[in-house]
Amino acid sequence: MKDLLLKLLARKILQPFFQGLHWVALKGMNYGSANSPLVSGETELLRELEKELPDSPVIFDVGANTGQYARLVIELLSKIQPVLHLFEPDPKAYEKLVTQFSGYEKIIINNMAIGEEEGELNLYTDNTGAVDASLVKIPGDIRPAQPVKVSTLDSYCRKLDIQKIDFLKIDTEGYEIAVLRGAKRMLEHSGIERIQLEHGSLNSIVMNASLYHYHQLLPGFNLYHLKQDGVYPLRYEPRFEIYYNSNYYFKLKERK
Repeated sequence: MKDLLLKLLARKILQPFFQGLHWVALKGMNYGSANSPLVSGETELLRELEKELPDSPVIFDVGANTGQYARLVIELLSKIQPVLHLFEPDPKAYEKLVTQFSGYEKIIINNMAIGEEEGELNLYTDNTGAVDASLVKIPGDIRPAQPVKVSTLDSYCRKLDIQKIDFLKIDTEGYEIAVLRGAKRMLEHSGIERIQLEHGSLNSIVMNASLYHYHQLLPGFNLYHLKQDGVYPLRYEPRFEIYYNSNYYFKLKERK
């Protein structure tokens, strides 16, 4: 039956039809929806986290931009009073964070990037606080390079004596895998319980990031994909290597 279907359907004339059907299927699975927390499924995940996180949870927002996600956290998790650590290397975006949140006692704002090693890297941006500023240099990118300070999650947590991150959100325009590689010590000691990250852009390809690589980096975590109404569990298979911007959620497995 399979061979018969292939013979009937796998034809040149039907390629445009199946490409359209494929696009509809991707949208139906919530791929290509990562541009805004309001439509990506992130809002629903925060509502679920409000029920399970402890009081005053430690939440890291790596790639905070101008605070779009931080405002959602403040609004949806107000009952449990989270302690928010915001990281943003773009100076103009950082200024907007300070303007909005400097009066909040439980928000720590950092003008730095988070990566695999401490030091300095180029941030590629048009210098307007744009959401697509990235440490990833892709072919043909003519945006000017701006040097920025880079730390690691391990170094930052060691300096502030942070033993546990209850929820780590990463949106760094393709640099997410480097952020996790800089959290080796925290991950090895189960110091990060939940991770949400964006994945699937051209930047991800340039960084050689894949779900397989995340699966290898996070063997003690269950993998989920964000949907509009919550998270959907995924058991890793190569067919889920879909490079169409979307959000994934990793939750530390319960210890036996």
